[in-house]
Amino acid sequence: QSIVCLYSMLFVMFFYFLFNGNNSVRWSYYFIVFNILLIAKLIENKEQFNLHILLLSGFVFILFLGILSYVSIEYNFTTEINVNQIKKNFIILSICVILSVISFMKVRRLKYFLALSLIVEAVYCFYSRSINGDQAIIADQASAKLYIDKMYDTEAIDILKENDTDFYRIDYASNDSLAYNYPMIKNYMGFSSYISIYNFETRPLIDDRISDSWFIGYTPSKFLLKSLLGSKYLIVDRSEEMWIPYGYNKYIDLENQVIYRNKLDNSLGFASSDLLPIKDNIRLDKSLEEMIFMNYIVCEDCQVNSFQDAGKNMDVQILGENIINSSVKVPKEKGYVFVDYSNTIPFSTITADFYKNGDLVKNIYREEFGYTVFDSDEQYDEIYFYVQNYYNKNEYVPANIYWVSEFELDTWYNNLQNKPHFYDIDLNGSTISAKINVKERNTIGLTTIPYNPGWSVKVNGKKRNILRVNDAMIGFELSEGENEITMQFIPYGIKLGILISGISMIILGYFIYINIYSKKSKIKKD
Repeated sequence: QSIVCLYSMLFVMFFYFLFNGNNSVRWSYYFIVFNILLIAKLIENKEQFNLHILLLSGFVFILFLGILSYVSIEYNFTTEINVNQIKKNFIILSICVILSVISFMKVRRLKYFLALSLIVEAVYCFYSRSINGDQAIIADQASAKLYIDKMYDTEAIDILKENDTDFYRIDYASNDSLAYNYPMIKNYMGFSSYISIYNFETRPLIDDRISDSWFIGYTPSKFLLKSLLGSKYLIVDRSEEMWIPYGYNKYIDLENQVIYRNKLDNSLGFASSDLLPIKDNIRLDKSLEEMIFMNYIVCEDCQVNSFQDAGKNMDVQILGENIINSSVKVPKEKGYVFVDYSNTIPFSTITADFYKNGDLVKNIYREEFGYTVFDSDEQYDEIYFYVQNYYNKNEYVPANIYWVSEFELDTWYNNLQNKPHFYDIDLNGSTISAKINVKERNTIGLTTIPYNPGWSVKVNGKKRNILRVNDAMIGFELSEGENEITMQFIPYGIKLGILISGISMIILGYFIYINIYSKKSKIKKD
């Protein structure tokens, strides 16, 4: 019964945090396995229960929970938001204890109270998790209702899904837990750790560029990379002051949110014969890498006729190298300044002072991983940069400064938009089908799908090798003319897992049969 109880929970999606209220597998899995086995053991040994001890233990538990809750609230050991949550927890958990105690009493049919107790606990934990904020929200004692309202205000997503059925990603401008909770509410592809981008195979793309942990926030300066990854829309709450990066134009005004649309619609990806083999001895700044990605497909196994110069067709000015607490002169035209510290201390803060004719015009402070971007125009002639280690403000960090004109960015975006793109895209479960028409040989299809060994690709019915391109994306060779593409995802190791599970179930069935047979034999002998 213990094994059956444990295995049955595996059929409940995300069961490990439905009960625990925590979405970390490594913490919650052991917790829930222990609880399931404990409950199963209690059920198996129900006849050994002492009713008086059972009632006493239930009473003592509720009393202990009540005293702990009272002390926490009365002596201000918690925040205002948690006060209401603690009160709810005490009521719900007390009900669960009462139902559990009743279920173990030797009364016919009342055992179903145990199932009811587990259901109540599961539903309540799921509800608690769905409204749970992050530490910043709790620490600031912000309104829980405000967080919930933001979480379930999905008007923008509903409009986009209704009016645009194409293949694309949506970026949501938030740096708290909304960044990864929001995509799960309406099940769309975004850029957070839980939805669509982050996995072990994409670490080369994430490390030193976007984050050093599982959490990925808004990161507006990574607009080049996000455009390549199919970011078509950006949603911004009106209550938030967020920098809107290059390429995004206001699309739809809503009561609480604004939708911006990217001028580059990269959808599932594109095809290009501008290939650049990787050179292992070159360690470029991450911002410079993304500029190259905008102009070339970078890969290890690309078959090219000759090594192309990465600087060809790229007008990028270096304003400063390894500068520390210093200023740079900026060109007198509209452009963007890239402050890159990805090869020194990626997690740093940046303060930028903008000057015109010796006068301070504005000051901007940013906290962004890897590098950050500032827009500049003719009204500024000099910018001072102060880059500091996020964990040690007394340590100043050297950075490289690049400048790209808006005209140059327009050229990159227009060139990409004019390349052959995938069309007739159909997403059916774990299978993607599409078409693409190419006119050149030695052409690689670059998709917006993160690399994973579980993917397989067929081009015109023939299997093709998957290439890891642009650090961590899926690419494959295309034939000249029209190509029909089929991509299918089967989790790596699932076949072996199914085989092991099948053998285990056969062994389990055998032991269950032996156990039943031996009991029947014993009854006959008696």
